[in-house]
Amino acid sequence: MAFNTKIVTVADVVTECIPDASFDTEIFTNYILTSQRQYLRELLGETYYNTILTSVETTTWVTEDQTLYDNFIKSMMCWYILYDSLPQVRNHITSQGIMVNNTEFSQQSTREDYGALRNSVLATAERWKKDLKQYVDDTQENDSSAYPDFDDGKDESSNKYGFILI
Repeated sequence: MAFNTKIVTVADVVTECIPDASFDTEIFTNYILTSQRQYLRELLGETYYNTILTSVETTTWVTEDQTLYDNFIKSMMCWYILYDSLPQVRNHITSQGIMVNNTEFSQQSTREDYGALRNSVLATAERWKKDLKQYVDDTQENDSSAYPDFDDGKDESSNKYGFILI
């Protein structure tokens, strides 16, 4: 297993999400692994998550996995990474306390503006997640052997509407 393999790079996050070329991209470095473990592993299921990590690490891809990665996973993860890193982008922890980023020629956004931006970034990531799930569902509907290890966490044996399904 490729436990510490990063699914995307800092450059991917910048390309996907950040229009400012002067942005300090190193902020994203610490969020890549934690974000992918939080959002992607749960979405794909442990087995398929490990398959994708191995494919990224070895650059050996099954065509359908490469398609899912290129068209959905990469973009979705970039937006989740930005979402998770936004508090650090806005504030820095120093020996003097928590400092709000501010320069001589800029104006700090309000808390409401910041909250709206963070919600917008999360909504974008969630749209990518929804589209990924829809794509897998549609593909599996047309070819039941597609994405055999994909497990989006649905518990098929759970109690639904008062009936116990076995």
